[in-house]
Formats: sequence, structure tokens, C-alpha cells
Amino acid sequence: MNAIHPLIKLLLTIIYILISMSFSKYDLIGVLSMIFYLLIVFFIADIPFYKCIWKFKAILPFILVISIMDLFFNRNYIIICNLEISIGILSMITLVLKSYICVIASYFLISTTTIEEICYALRLLYIPSIIRTQILLTYRYLIIFLLEANSIIQAYTLRTPNYKGIHFNVWGSLIGQLLIRTFERAMNIYESMLLRGYNGEFHNVSNNTNIKISDLLYFFFWVSIFFILRICPIIYILGNFIGGFFL
Repeated sequence: MNAIHPLIKLLLTIIYILISMSFSKYDLIGVLSMIFYLLIVFFIADIPFYKCIWKFKAILPFILVISIMDLFFNRNYIIICNLEISIGILSMITLVLKSYICVIASYFLISTTTIEEICYALRLLYIPSIIRTQILLTYRYLIIFLLEANSIIQAYTLRTPNYKGIHFNVWGSLIGQLLIRTFERAMNIYESMLLRGYNGEFHNVSNNTNIKISDLLYFFFWVSIFFILRICPIIYILGNFIGGFFL
């Protein structure tokens, strides 16, 4: 998977997310069929699927907060397998699943592609340089921002040993200090970049610069699969086939 051209992987991820989000908010079967792509690519890339799901448990509360509103607005019911199910619950489950598989698809992209290769793919798509630079530097120096925030929190904790956590009265001043220190560090980084010959453009550091025939075949194969999964209810067809076989 690392040998595939980054532009191919980026375009596939974008197309996958767009097709996944195009399903109706009640089409749970259709959204479930899109998991097929994730299972295959994670198996090929040797990325543990269950660990990926567990890592994204932190975003689940935010998705639930957004989707739970359907429980209050959709009060109708439908009958599925002699069971009466609320449309609001069906819509909520579909939205949660949509969000989850899109995040996992993005995780697959960043797991098999470096940030430099992603920015190179964005350059091939004629994304403006300022946007690519912002993405690259934000990703690369996010750890510096977190270290600055950790230093401020440690300093506050040492000065107020009797308090647990940070009192809300000092939230504004601490955020202001973090902003000032972030600007100072940003200026130091920018001056260092200028001294090293930065002129507004990062040169590609990847050896994978040529799109091969195998990359194109991989791209068209999965695009075809995406459209088949979008048009045909594969899970429904397989369910009827398996059910008819055993009956």
C-alpha cells in the first residue's frame, strides 16, 4: 500500500467519503456495504481493524450528540422483520456509521501516506500553496503546540498546588499566554525556514512521483466497486441469496 501513488490514495479517499455520505439517512444497508472497502484495504495494509475502531472511541460522543437530535424530530415507526423500529433510531445509527467509516478511511490514508506525500498530491490537484503549507506545518508542529500548552499547565499546577484542575477565572489569561507563545514560536520557525531558503514552496521529498499502470488499475478497480456498492444493495442481495440457500 505504501508503494501506491499518493494522488491515487487521496482521490480514492475523497471519492469514498463522497459516495458514503451520498446515501440516504435511512439507508443503513447501503452504508454497511461500504465497509467492504475498509476491510479489504486494512487487510492488505496489515493495519489491525479493531485497534483502529478502538482509537476513535473519543469521537463517538461528538457524533452521538449530533445524531441524537433525530430521536426527537423523527417520531414515526417502520416494520423490519416484524419489529417496530423508530425512524429516528435508524437515522441516528446510519449517521453514526457514516461518520465512523469516513474517519476510518481518512485514518487509513494518513497511516499509509506521509504528510509530505499528501501535500504533494494536493499540489498535483493545484491546491494553493498557502493551504498546503498550512496543512503541512500544522501537522508537523502540532506537537510543539501541545508541549507549550503542557508547560503552561505544569507552571499553573506548581503555583496552585491546592487546586485540582484549572480554575475558570484564569482560562482567559492562560489561553492568551498560549497564543503569545505560539506566535513567538511560529516566528522562530518561519525565520529558520527563510534562512534555509524557503520561498513559499516545499519540494517533494518522496521517491514515489510517477503514476504507474498498476496505480491506475488499482484506482479504476475501486472506483468501479464504489459505484457498484452505491447502486446495488449488495448486502440485501447476499442476505436473500444465503437465506434462500439454507431454506
